[in-house]
Amino acid sequence: MAKKELEEYKTYRPSAVPGALGIGALAAGAAYVGRRRIPFLKELFKISKSNAPKPPLQSQVPKPLDKVNETITTAQTPTAQSIELISRTPPAIQGARSDYRATLDLVQANSIKLPLSQGSGKGRFGSSLYDWIAQHPSMKPLPAKIWADQLKKSQPLSQFKSNQPGFQNIKMNVSRRELEDANIAVFGPKDELIGGFLKTAEQANMNVAKTDLLKMVINSPSVNLRVKRFEYVNDAPQLVEPIVIDAQRLLRKFYNKISIQQPPPGGTVGAGNKFFTDKNRLLNKLQSGMDDLQLSMGQINASARQNFTGMDSIKSNVDDVATQIHHVKTLIPKIQDEITAAGLAPIKGAEEAMELNRKILSVQRKLAAEAKLGQSPRYGVGENKTYAMYGDQKYIEDVIYYPKKIPYGRNVPPQHYDELVNGTKLENQIYHARYGLRTVSGPERNRAYVLHEAQSDVHQKAYDAMKRYPDKKRINPFNTEAEFGQASAAIDNIWNKMKVIYNKPMPTYADRMELRRLRELGDELRKNTVNASNIAQKVSKRSDNTIPFLPMIERDVWGDHLIKHLAKSAADDGVKWIAIHPVERLHAFKRADKQAGAIGKLGDFEFYGTATGKAGIQGVKAYSKKQNKAIPTPYRKTAVLPERMIKLAKQYNSEARPIMISKSDPDLPWKVVVSHSARTGTDARMLGFRKPIDEHLIAFKTEAEAQYYLKEISGVSNAKILKLEANDPRLYSEAFGLKITPDMLEKPFKLYKKEGGLVVDLFKW
Repeated sequence: MAKKELEEYKTYRPSAVPGALGIGALAAGAAYVGRRRIPFLKELFKISKSNAPKPPLQSQVPKPLDKVNETITTAQTPTAQSIELISRTPPAIQGARSDYRATLDLVQANSIKLPLSQGSGKGRFGSSLYDWIAQHPSMKPLPAKIWADQLKKSQPLSQFKSNQPGFQNIKMNVSRRELEDANIAVFGPKDELIGGFLKTAEQANMNVAKTDLLKMVINSPSVNLRVKRFEYVNDAPQLVEPIVIDAQRLLRKFYNKISIQQPPPGGTVGAGNKFFTDKNRLLNKLQSGMDDLQLSMGQINASARQNFTGMDSIKSNVDDVATQIHHVKTLIPKIQDEITAAGLAPIKGAEEAMELNRKILSVQRKLAAEAKLGQSPRYGVGENKTYAMYGDQKYIEDVIYYPKKIPYGRNVPPQHYDELVNGTKLENQIYHARYGLRTVSGPERNRAYVLHEAQSDVHQKAYDAMKRYPDKKRINPFNTEAEFGQASAAIDNIWNKMKVIYNKPMPTYADRMELRRLRELGDELRKNTVNASNIAQKVSKRSDNTIPFLPMIERDVWGDHLIKHLAKSAADDGVKWIAIHPVERLHAFKRADKQAGAIGKLGDFEFYGTATGKAGIQGVKAYSKKQNKAIPTPYRKTAVLPERMIKLAKQYNSEARPIMISKSDPDLPWKVVVSHSARTGTDARMLGFRKPIDEHLIAFKTEAEAQYYLKEISGVSNAKILKLEANDPRLYSEAFGLKITPDMLEKPFKLYKKEGGLVVDLFKW
């Protein structure tokens, strides 16, 4: 739209004026009209008597569930605060119009200077929709239809770019899914406006200001997502091993000091023999103690790595390790007592023993805190072995969730990650991701976060509910306070128009008809939008409580967010790559579904992809839930997650390609390995393997540790022990990866991918 045309729109008047302002004016005016006893305004007077509307306010952000791992802040930025001030301040108090224009200029300038950050320059993710609105040329409110027409046109949106350094390659397109999730606009298959705030504003014939839309973006659920990380804060083997080494060193000191002692001169007959007898007995005990410590170290490490690499869930917790190190704490005092009882010369070691005890106490406290924190992983690899690969150097579970209360009591109960510490609930979970730390082959010894699996329980629940209730709609409860604000301002406007007609000396028939029309419009607004209870009833009638609403419902949309989240987590932690365990090694192989001649599920192929990033393997059929039969996998097509990695690489000067990742920790050479046959007819052969598939269960520093684990802990009968050095090619397998660049650390990611939100087959998975 030309600038001249934009300037023709009437003077700005915030449409999000507090409800009490609009309704207060209406009430006073209606009372005035009532005193003049104009019968046909009786219904309007009813509007004035309605309770002052209470907008469905978004609840405040609760205190972080864990201060350490809350990685996305939802605190208001200075820009957001200024926007809120503008939208809540009556025109009479706002000051000169130039001040308002200056504020909008500042919002626009910040958006240009600090893209994808809602004008703050902070955050992992940002909204391109916010930037598009902030940089829109209009400084005056526009009719809702104009906003809708511009937002539905693909060409202007596709041409929206940033010229800031490092952002030139980023696709700044506004996604229709973001418009829908923010409840700003919903477009139908023919590009018609069918829902959202702009639809309500259009029906009310209201103009919409930039501040209205910017505030809705800031309050949208996707902008306010958070991450809850479940991981072991303390690495038990690294904590315990130095203690055992110190204990061995102290026992060796005792042994050496005792071995050179001689009986005191002038002793009684036979005293020398008793001295040497006690001395040898004590030396043997010290040697046995050192041997026991060495064995114990192996046992402790075996048990600790079992727990702390995600092979077991929190049910196999840190108490096991704490119990095993307790005897180290009691061993030294016992030895010292026996030295005294044997009549040997005292050996100075009390201070060292006390220091050792202090270290042990510190470790015990750390391990106890580990259990008390309640942020250990909930689902270990061992308990979910068909959904994950063994061999992680570190194991992590992340939950992406919406931290506020959803209006109208529409909070989604937790499923996989239900109860946290102190009975608190992690509601409104979007998806969770389970991944582990591994090493990338090469002289740099770079590390990679490698994805096992990801699930969205809430969206699966929504799919199931929509199939079960086809007559029900998935209603967006977010940002309905904006609808309230529009209605409030509209009623205020209605009253002003009615007062103009009333003040005419001789109202015409047309005037009386216009008053009737205005009365009916006011009544309609009151019924549908003025009271929060009305809106709540509307939501309840049009939807079903079994159909939850949270953003990013399509799998490729939240999958895009998943890849970006993993990239940000890797960048934050100094990890150089992210990768995906290929479907042929994990999802299709370990969860092989041979139903109807298929191996694996088609959705897994299309989502996770193969080691080369493809959505299938030539000659391999997978089970399609939609078609209820085995169909050829699309081996020429790029899978969802690899495709997002390729897009991200182009935007952030990176590379996405197959890489070689470790099957277990290269620094621990002794491996416990399970080998899967690739003979004809096996799952491995059907997936294209010609050699056996080796899966490393766990790795250790010593053979003794590996043996203890295999015999005493694992319960695996077909495993074997192999020694593989860090440069052995048998230690690595192929996976599709994305290299992490400095730009990924320093610059925010766009919340939504370019496509999405118009025509989507929600049930294709």
